[in-house]
Amino acid sequence: MLLLSTLQGLYSLPTMMAFSRALCLGRDVTCGQFALLRAGEGSLAGFCSATLAQLGEAQLEAMKAVEALPKRK
Repeated sequence: MLLLSTLQGLYSLPTMMAFSRALCLGRDVTCGQFALLRAGEGSLAGFCSATLAQLGEAQLEAMKAVEALPKRK
């Protein structure tokens, strides 16, 4: 949630909704990465990199969803 609130001003609502959805669907992976980080077995850079990759995927998903919307006349 902290990450989402930090990034909300930088990305569109569809992107943030897609990112939130990706975090929820991938929570086991995200929690696993966070557990490794807390145990000292992972790196903050690796955790951030994986999270930013999820954000990039969410951006692409949001762009595709917006492009699929019917065009207004």
